[in-house]
Amino acid sequence: SKQVRDRNVLAEREAFNRPVLQVIDSAGIGTVIEDHDGRIVSVSSAALAMTGFESDEGMIGRLWSDIATTPEDRDRIIAMAHEETRAYARKQPRTFLYADVEWHQPSGRVVNVRIRSSPLPGIGRLVILTDMTAQRTLEREQKLTEEALHQAQKMDALGQLAGGVAHELNNMLHPILTFARAARKEMQSDKGQQHLDYIETSARRAAEVVRNTLAFARPSAKVVGRQDAYDLTSKVIAFSRNVMPASVALEFEAHEGEYPVRVNETEFTQVLINLVQNSVDAMQHHGIVNLQLEQRAIEAEEVPTLPPGDYIVLTVTDNGEGMDSSTAERIFEPFYTTKPSGKGTGLGLSVVYGIVRRWQGNIGVDSRPGAGTRMSVYIPRAS
Repeated sequence: SKQVRDRNVLAEREAFNRPVLQVIDSAGIGTVIEDHDGRIVSVSSAALAMTGFESDEGMIGRLWSDIATTPEDRDRIIAMAHEETRAYARKQPRTFLYADVEWHQPSGRVVNVRIRSSPLPGIGRLVILTDMTAQRTLEREQKLTEEALHQAQKMDALGQLAGGVAHELNNMLHPILTFARAARKEMQSDKGQQHLDYIETSARRAAEVVRNTLAFARPSAKVVGRQDAYDLTSKVIAFSRNVMPASVALEFEAHEGEYPVRVNETEFTQVLINLVQNSVDAMQHHGIVNLQLEQRAIEAEEVPTLPPGDYIVLTVTDNGEGMDSSTAERIFEPFYTTKPSGKGTGLGLSVVYGIVRRWQGNIGVDSRPGAGTRMSVYIPRAS
C-alpha cells in the first residue's frame, strides 16, 4: 500500500542520513527528525540528554507542543509550528529559529535549549537542539558582577561627595560649639540656658553625623587583628540587652567552635550595633532580633563580589515590617533612610557597608514587605 511504501522510503532516507546525524550528535548537538505533520520520528542521544527522556519512546510520534514543559514554551512552539505549516503549504519551506525554551527535566534539572528547525526534503524537518544552559548561566553571573561593580562605583562617588560635605559642615560646627559655650558663661536665665542646651545638643548631633560621614568617605587605617567573632558578638549582645527596650528580645545562636576573623574590634562593634538598632527600629521597638554565627564555605559566584573560600557569616534577623526590593537596593546609599524626619541620618548602614568591604567581606539583604528582614555579613575566616 501507499503507507507501507512511504514508511519504507522514510526508513531508507533516515538510514542514509543517520551517519551524518551521529557525527553531529557526538559534538553534543541534539537532532530530532519530524515528518511533514510535525510528529517526531527519530531522536538522537544528545537530544534525549537535553530533554531528560530515558528513551525515544517518550517522544516518538508526538508533537513538540505535547512534550513542552512550561505553558509559555508550549504556546511559543505551537505558534511557530503553525507558521512552519503555512510555509510548507505555500511551498516555501525555510529554517525557523524557535525562541529558547526552558526544559524542566523529570530529575528537576532545568536546561536552556535553543531549537532550530530546517526542511528535510522528502522526510519533513530536521530539528537541531543546542544546550544554552552554560551560556545563560554565564550571562546571569556577568549581570550580577556588573550590578555589583555599578554599586561599588556609585558608593565611591557618593563617598567623595560625602567627604566634601562633611568638611564644610565641620568648619561651621566648631564655631557654633565655641560660641555656645562662651554664651553660656554670660547668660544666667533658665530660658537662655535651655536655648543654649538645644544649640549645643544639635551641634553635637551634627558633629556625630560628620564623624560618620568621614568614616564612610575616608576609611582610615585602623588596627586589624585576629579576633574571635563569637567573643565580640557576645560583648555587643551583653551591652545591647542593657540599653534595649524590654519589649525587644535578643536571641543568639552559634554552633560550637572558633570563629576567627581579622577585624578591628571597634568597627565590629559599630557594625553589629548598627544592624541591631536598625532591626529594633524596623520592629517599632517590639519583637525579636535573632543573631546567628556560622562558618560557611562559599563556592565561586555564590555571593557576588566574593571570591570562593571559608567565611564567618553573621546574620541579624528581625520580624519587622520588611522592605520591598527597590528599598532594599538603596539601603546602603549614604543619606538614604526610610525613617521619619529627625529619626535617622541615612549614614548608619552606609558606614557598615564601607567597614565590611574593608574587611574584604560583603553584606547581603533578604527582605519582603511584612516578612521581616535578614542581614548577612560575610567575613573571610582568618587562618
